Amino acid sequence: MGKREREADGPTAANAPDEWVPLSSLTHWARNPRRNDDAVDGVARSIIAFGWGAPLVVRAEDRRIIAGHTRAKAAARLAALWRRQNARERGDWHPDAIRTKDSGEVPVRWKAGLSEQQADALAVADNKLGEAAGWETDLLAQVLSDVADAGLVADLGFSDGELDKLLGDAAIVDGAADTSVSALTYQVMVRCRDEPHQGEVMAQLEATGLDCRPLIT
Repeated sequence: MGKREREADGPTAANAPDEWVPLSSLTHWARNPRRNDDAVDGVARSIIAFGWGAPLVVRAEDRRIIAGHTRAKAAARLAALWRRQNARERGDWHPDAIRTKDSGEVPVRWKAGLSEQQADALAVADNKLGEAAGWETDLLAQVLSDVADAGLVADLGFSDGELDKLLGDAAIVDGAADTSVSALTYQVMVRCRDEPHQGEVMAQLEATGLDCRPLIT
């Protein structure tokens, strides 16, 4: 096991799925009006780092995904992401992510007795109600600063610009707080010709002791 010692128990008992089932046995909502492609890679990184925070919610009658379409798409990418990583990076994968990568199974919570219209309504509400929530920016900045110290900030879904702004603000939120820049992460992006060249560059940099992660945009 890698540097993060974990038990392969999946989600916590309070949020445990009803069952783990093959992703291929589920269907996406064909009329889903929510565009989520830009979020899939970030969600995949979150599953790799932290496991499944919540199971997919699925209509029992037709096995149609109600909530968790982005997580389902992210799950489908895990095998490809595993192939791109080196042994050290794979050692940090959460057991949930490895289970999904190996077996193709995802955690599911079944919803029985819903009409198609009720399932549609629940799917829309799941997406829309999340938009109503906001951030207490000062508190968020402090939390992100602590998370950055633990090396986990890259797995939260914030863009580099958002993190720069929020982590920069964290230094002035509280006059008694540490005003150093030790919580910031400094990075260099190297543009490669293709995937083989990316692997060569990563190998060269890692040989010098640098921590590298592949990025494809």
